[in-house]
Amino acid sequence: MNKKVLKYLIIASAVLFSVLLAATSYVASRVILSGKYQITAEGFAETGYGYKVTAKGVFGSETEIYSKNGIVFLEGYYKEIEFEFDSLTSDFPVNIVFAGKTDSLKIDLTSYKLSDSKRVVTFNKNINPRKGFFGKISDIIGFELSGSGVKDVMLLVILLLVITVLFLGLRRIKKSAKLKSQDLLRKVFANISVFVLGSVFWILIILLLAEIALRIVGVIYSEKQANTDIDNTDGKFVVLCIGDSFTYGVGSTKGNDYPAQLQRILQENTEQEVVVINRGRCAQNTAQTIEKLQDDLNSCKPDMVVMLFGMANSWNYYGYQDSDNYWERIRVVKLFRRIAYNIKYKGASSDTEQNVKDYATDFLIKSLEYPGFGDESFYRYYYAGRYFLALRDWQNAFRYLGFALSLNLSDPESFDAIKVCMQEFDNENFKEYNSGEIGTTVVENTLQKLDELIEKYPDKEVFRYLKALYLTQKSYPDVDETALDFRRRQLADRFDYDLVCDVENSFNNCFDSIENFYLRITTDENRNLIGICRAWLYIGDRNFEDAKIILDSIVCPPDSLSTGLYNIAGTIIDASLSEKFNPDNIADENIKTFIKDTYSDMLDQSGSPDDFRLGISKIFSYSVSFYSGKNQMYFLPHKLKRTASIEQSKIFDWIKTDIETAVEMCIKQNYPVICMNYPVIPPPNSEEISFWADSVGNIWKETALKHKLLFVDNDSVFKSEGDKQNLYFEPHATGSEHCSDKGYGLIAENIAKLLIREKIME
Repeated sequence: MNKKVLKYLIIASAVLFSVLLAATSYVASRVILSGKYQITAEGFAETGYGYKVTAKGVFGSETEIYSKNGIVFLEGYYKEIEFEFDSLTSDFPVNIVFAGKTDSLKIDLTSYKLSDSKRVVTFNKNINPRKGFFGKISDIIGFELSGSGVKDVMLLVILLLVITVLFLGLRRIKKSAKLKSQDLLRKVFANISVFVLGSVFWILIILLLAEIALRIVGVIYSEKQANTDIDNTDGKFVVLCIGDSFTYGVGSTKGNDYPAQLQRILQENTEQEVVVINRGRCAQNTAQTIEKLQDDLNSCKPDMVVMLFGMANSWNYYGYQDSDNYWERIRVVKLFRRIAYNIKYKGASSDTEQNVKDYATDFLIKSLEYPGFGDESFYRYYYAGRYFLALRDWQNAFRYLGFALSLNLSDPESFDAIKVCMQEFDNENFKEYNSGEIGTTVVENTLQKLDELIEKYPDKEVFRYLKALYLTQKSYPDVDETALDFRRRQLADRFDYDLVCDVENSFNNCFDSIENFYLRITTDENRNLIGICRAWLYIGDRNFEDAKIILDSIVCPPDSLSTGLYNIAGTIIDASLSEKFNPDNIADENIKTFIKDTYSDMLDQSGSPDDFRLGISKIFSYSVSFYSGKNQMYFLPHKLKRTASIEQSKIFDWIKTDIETAVEMCIKQNYPVICMNYPVIPPPNSEEISFWADSVGNIWKETALKHKLLFVDNDSVFKSEGDKQNLYFEPHATGSEHCSDKGYGLIAENIAKLLIREKIME
């Protein structure tokens, strides 16, 4: 590059910089508010009416946000802000509060004069005198640089510059390679340079063209979905469906995505005009959903918001970390990530099948180590039963485990294994039922298996107890109460933490019955052990003060199991009394992780009492199994999951945080929300896809429970169809995890039934 060209480039850059600086200064001089603010009209939420904020940009753009509860969120820089309050109400807010990250402003509206017909307040002078000229410039530059458009232009300019430099370099090297005066070594080096630079040049050209093509396809997809504003008058019932490709309707024919079918179903069941808006966007992750959510809400002011997204986070990491935000927007980056993901997990299902076989074979080998006779012979049948249990061969699993338990009624391993076998068999056979919930539905096939064991071993009381416990857990009215005494007598004769949960379940978790039982069997020898269990019982009842009194009144036994239960109970009690539960205070990493992943939200005392009690019971059970060194992972191979990243747990934390943010955005603005889970596609499709769908679905379920929101359990409804559920998904040969027209119709029916049952439209 000669000096003349360099001189012109420097002059052009200086002129461009001066123009940008002058433009920014001009904009900053006209801006009255810049930054990110939560705006609250004090005392207005209780009136039942809303208001509209119209923020006008320097160059004529407008942003409109409607609030139903007195709160709106505004980000950017504006020259004028107008508040228009619903004229139907006689009440009027006294103050408007602008709360930013570092400052808060309160503006008194009592001096503003309002006409009776239109209650409008307009701000066209500087709202925040504490933010100076340079502060506004900083906000403007930061806001513009955070936008994707500027980064796209910058990347394109850089890419074109690199391509131009490569092109000029190639021309120069080619010319030098043709000079006869050069020696052989230099010519070889020049040719190698041409090959390398030429390869880079064409790779960049191909990537640029691929990115342009992918963006064109994206525009075509987005144009198929009309994003027009909806005039939500009182005569309409507007449903906004937010989500990813499941909401968009990949796999369906035109007009048969679930929002379209939902509109038809609802319209058939009401005379009111129903409008269902599809704002599903393919490959959209949680961060991208949040970015567009406020605009989606503003565009239609819905009466109900239906949400389902999060699957794309398994490979689309846009928004996961600040440094990755922009690069994850590049379509080519996402394409290569998807290709690498599929290559990495090719044959995932076969891997899992091999893991299952290896896991099962270990038990078969163990069973052959024991002789057919002798005091420990029951272990031979126990391990054989575990072999069939891992393979989910129910007939042989019940057969061998039942025989092992009959040989040694006091063996906890055989009892636990057959109980797990019963639970998993019950879960699998529940799919045959078209109604009801698994927690309260007695499955006939399970009862038949238990009756077969009772008939085969009529003198073994443990099998009658298993049947009675099963019926108790299902809240069945007709239960053999005498059979339930089997476990209670065992605990009374020889205290064992392993028996505690079974005994408490035998009383159908009735607090008074369990407490009276503990007091009745307390002796000087077991007083401290039972004291620990009573403390846990009171924790489950949310009576933390009495739980602390009980725990303080006993001397903790020195064994690790008792010490662990004692310390965890004390941590939960102290945290609940101070209302600042922190699982990090628990010393053991495994239990800390278990509580964080599963029950940390529950311990803030949200949710129903039954859910809280159940959570405490599971923490107790997990702690017992951990400190006693028991192996309760009976179905470990079926739970082995491959991940898209070593940061899997952090990815799920990210999904959970974003889902919470999205839900709270709606709740704060008084938009009712329905949460859903994904229908998990049955085998032989990728188990990895099923794992992500199930895990994200559980996050939605927990979120709905925490915020007391309506929840649609699509997965259970799909599974209730048994083998027929394959008809609700695209053919397996397509390799897709999406629904067919029929599947999306079932999702629409599930939502419609909930809306009609809860009389939402009324």
